[in-house]
Amino acid sequence: MAAKKVDALEERLEGEMNQIKTTVEERMSSMEGQVADLRDMIKKMLEVHNQTTASVARNGEGRSTNSEIPQAELAISELRGNGAGITAAASTVISTFFLVFVAEWGDKSFFSTIALAAASSPLGVIGGALAGHAFATLLAVLGGSLLGTYVSEKVLAQWLIAQLLINRL
Repeated sequence: MAAKKVDALEERLEGEMNQIKTTVEERMSSMEGQVADLRDMIKKMLEVHNQTTASVARNGEGRSTNSEIPQAELAISELRGNGAGITAAASTVISTFFLVFVAEWGDKSFFSTIALAAASSPLGVIGGALAGHAFATLLAVLGGSLLGTYVSEKVLAQWLIAQLLINRL
């Protein structure tokens, strides 16, 4: 009887994992379109920069011509008007969500939460897990932000790699 329940639970979990995998793949494919939009914006910015540089070189004095000012303003207004800031923020939120979700799935805290929910009030476990994870995330973000102001990313990456290698030995 218990073996049947375990098998049923495994089948249900496998189905849910497949559904999550499909959702992640769909979100990743939609992000590819956003990356293409960002590439197009960068190309436009480079074109404006190259035109400005060429114009400055032609004039020889470093001042811009009257014709390139409206052209630059038009390019900037196109970049501002398409929600690039919102897209970048949404992309960061989505990728952070999936990174944390995948990292947390199946780790010790995941199984601890399952055990707590089985023994206690599910709403209480949800509230406690959300508060605990939010506080831990707050500390990680503030620590990373503070560390980023004083230590270069290259040094930090080398230190993290060294720590990973030491912990594996």
